[in-house]
Amino acid sequence: MASPATDRLVKAEIRFTWNGQLVENILHFVHTIDPPDPTNMQVLADLLRDQVEGFWFPFMATTCLFREVYVEEYAGGISQSATSLGTGAGTASGESMPGNATFCLSLRTEFVGRSRRGRFYTIGMAESHQAAGVVTGPYRAGWLGLINNIRTLAALEQWGLCVASFVENHLPRPTAQVTLVNNIIAVDDFVDSQRRRLQGRGA
Repeated sequence: MASPATDRLVKAEIRFTWNGQLVENILHFVHTIDPPDPTNMQVLADLLRDQVEGFWFPFMATTCLFREVYVEEYAGGISQSATSLGTGAGTASGESMPGNATFCLSLRTEFVGRSRRGRFYTIGMAESHQAAGVVTGPYRAGWLGLINNIRTLAALEQWGLCVASFVENHLPRPTAQVTLVNNIIAVDDFVDSQRRRLQGRGA
């Protein structure tokens, strides 16, 4: 199902290869002033690339390779896009966890309800990041800091991290419902599962 055209909304796909599997994180952003264009979308793509290359690698296994950031607008016709190529790999000690292993952060807004909250699933978890199914304190605090830092820096470029809802009552919305994220929290400290990242299942 195609996503609906939505004013000033883009998706940013942060792409990796982990244990030989193509995987990604998707974050949504809305420009608070202007429509997306090649210039402001490239600013966002480069910002996300710099954050990954500068700060994410200690929280990723060495088998997690950074490939690129791809930003695309939600347009009714031909969409504009921007790409920022990535380099480097995780530097965490220890063996990689299976591809589905992750830690879930909750993206909160000023409203409640499933369509007003989002999730971020960490990527590239190593054995050293958890013990007996519970993530370490530094891993938990690290990822909270990383995503909050993206939210802060993107806002300086007029890009608001947001939750985008495309479905209501099991039916597609004519345009996405967009709500700005105002807090990012960890609900618990347990290792979670993202089944789509298992080898052979896709991103």
